[in-house]
Amino acid sequence: MFWAKDLSAGGTSSGLIQIITGQNCSWTATSSASWISINFGGGAGNGAVSYAVTANSGNSARSGGILIAGQYVVIVQTGLTFGAPEVPVILPGSVVNTANYVSGGPPNGSLAQGSYFSIYGSSLGPDQGAKAENYPLPTSLGGSSVQITTGGGTYAAYLVFSSGGQLNAILPSNVPLGSALVTYNGTVSSPAAINVTKTNVGIFYQSLNGQNFATSQNYNSASDVPLNLPTAPAKPGQIVIFWATGMGATSASDANAPGTAAVDMTNVPVSITVGGATATRLYAGRQSQTSGVDNIYFTVPSGSTLGCYVPVVITAGGLPANTTVIAVSADGSPCR
Repeated sequence: MFWAKDLSAGGTSSGLIQIITGQNCSWTATSSASWISINFGGGAGNGAVSYAVTANSGNSARSGGILIAGQYVVIVQTGLTFGAPEVPVILPGSVVNTANYVSGGPPNGSLAQGSYFSIYGSSLGPDQGAKAENYPLPTSLGGSSVQITTGGGTYAAYLVFSSGGQLNAILPSNVPLGSALVTYNGTVSSPAAINVTKTNVGIFYQSLNGQNFATSQNYNSASDVPLNLPTAPAKPGQIVIFWATGMGATSASDANAPGTAAVDMTNVPVSITVGGATATRLYAGRQSQTSGVDNIYFTVPSGSTLGCYVPVVITAGGLPANTTVIAVSADGSPCR
C-alpha cells in the first residue's frame, strides 16, 4: 500500500504518520531522500513516525519517500517557480508485483515475464487517472509510457492505468530473463532496476479483519462462482479459484486478453496446501478474459483445517507466493 503527502516549497515542515498494526508486529521507518529526516519511528504495534522536511530551494518539484515496514509514504514538495515542469520520479523499490506489492528488483525481488506490475512515484502521469478501456492495451496512456531496457534491447510495457502517483502495466512476455532497467517516458525519470524471471507468482488479496484474504471464488457451477468469504466459505472437496499474476510468459500477445490461448501451464510445477493439507492442482495459467492475470484452480483437501482464516500456501516454479487465507467450513455454511 502507498500513500502520498503534498508539501509546499517554502520553509522547513514536519509531521506525524500514524501507524496502526498488530500488537506484536515490529516495524521501522527509513527515508529515501536526504531532505527528509526521521525524528523517531519504530517499534511494535501501533505508533507514529515523526518526520521533518527541509525547504526546497530549487525551482522544480521533488519527490522522496518514507519506507515503513515495506510500505511507502510518498512525499512530494513543490518548487519555487510556480508552474515549473515536474520531474517524474520512480521511488526506490517501488516497481512491484501488482497482486502482492512485493518489489520486483534487487536484491531479492523479481517480476515474471508476462506479469502485471505497478510503479509508484510522482509526476508519472495525469492528475486525473487514465484507464485503458479496451483491448489491445496501449503502450502510451494519458501521456505515460514505460520502457524496459535489457540485453541491448528496449521493450514497451502495455499500460492498464496511468496517474501521477501510480502506473499499472503488463511486462511483455518476450523481455529476456535477467536484470533490466525500467524508465518512465524514455529517459525522463531515473531508471529503476528489476530482475526478470520465468515465474514469480503473487496472489491478489484484500485486508479483512487483519488477515490477507485471498481474492478467490468458490466454484459451484459455471454460473455460480461467489467470492470466498467468511460468510461464503468453501467446503472440503470443492473447487476454489485463486486470482494471481506471475505464472510466466505466454505465446499470445500480452496486449490482448488471451482467450482460447489461455492454457494450463503444466511446464510450471505448482504445489498447494490448504490448512496444512496438500490440495490437488486442477489448472494454473492465464485467465482467459484478462491480460497478465492468472487463475489457479484447486480442490480443497479433505484434511484441511476448518475456519474463517485458513492459510493457503502456493509454490510455483520453485518460488513461494505470498501466503493468504480463505474460509473453509464442513458444509459451506458461514464459518464462526
